[in-house]
Order: sequence, then C-alpha cells, then structure tokens
Amino acid sequence: TVSEGSMAGVYVIQNGKFRYVNPALARIFGYDREELEGAIGPADLTHPDDRAKVAEFIRRRVEGEIESVHYTFRGLRKDGSSLDCEVLGQLVELDGGPAVAGTLLDITGREQAQRELLESEALFRGVAEKSPNAIFVNQRGQMVYANSSTVELLGYSQPELTDPGFDFSKTIA
Repeated sequence: TVSEGSMAGVYVIQNGKFRYVNPALARIFGYDREELEGAIGPADLTHPDDRAKVAEFIRRRVEGEIESVHYTFRGLRKDGSSLDCEVLGQLVELDGGPAVAGTLLDITGREQAQRELLESEALFRGVAEKSPNAIFVNQRGQMVYANSSTVELLGYSQPELTDPGFDFSKTIA
C-alpha cells in the first residue's frame, strides 16, 4: 500500500529486469507498469552515457560488494527525453536469489535550478570582477566575497578579507 501510493518511484530489479515497479516509477518514465515489469531492465531507462555507471552499481550490489547506494544518473523517458534521477537502493533477497530494491526520484527541476544558479553566480562574478567599483558581500559581519577593486581599495588580499577571523568593522572605521 505504501509503495503503490508513494510519490517516489519504487522498483525491484532481478536478473537484469524489473520485477516490480510502482505507479510513480512508471509515470516518471512515461510507461505503463506492464511495459516495464518483466520486459525491460534499467539500461533501457538510462542515458547511454550513464549506462556503465548504473550497471556497475547494480552489479556491485547483486554480488554483495556493497549493500546500499545513493547516486544520481541521467534517465531516458519512453518519448526519448532525458531526466535527472536520484536513486537509493539496496541488496535484497527475492525468491531465493539476489535482487536490488530501491527508490527513484525525478530531480530534473532541482538539477536545472542548480545549473541556473551556477550560471547566475558566474555571471555575477564576471560583472563584479570587471567593475572599477568596490563590490563585496558581507554576511553577518563576515566578508564572503570581495572583488579586485575592493582588494585594491582596502589594501588587503582577498584571502585576508574573506578569512572568518577578519574584523570587517575595523576596516570601514
């Protein structure tokens, strides 16, 4: 009941095929459950560039080298579009043999937001570093960023200015 109603994808893999997938996992990848269970394996839902990584994590669990994993990979939906996935999985026994059970989250939105944040930060740094004006970021009394104009104006090195022990208040006085 918990698995069937879960918003996270839940799966069991045995002998290279999905033995069980919950409705959320099928929905995440754009399939009906019947298309997945017993018919295809994880490689079919994995971006070609990440197939070796996913296969290795599954192999290591099945062979008992590691009990559980937590990793990310790029998946493939039925329509061919890609998505970012986060997996938590562990080795289990099913019908007398090794199997892998786990959960899968679609983290595409989170990964996209992270990429946009990194791009925005790079843009800010580029503009700030080229500015003739002193630009710095002060968080709760500690300077966490200082551009080269700030360094030149205050006469301290960037490591000195951003050191947690640096007393910013004495610099302005």
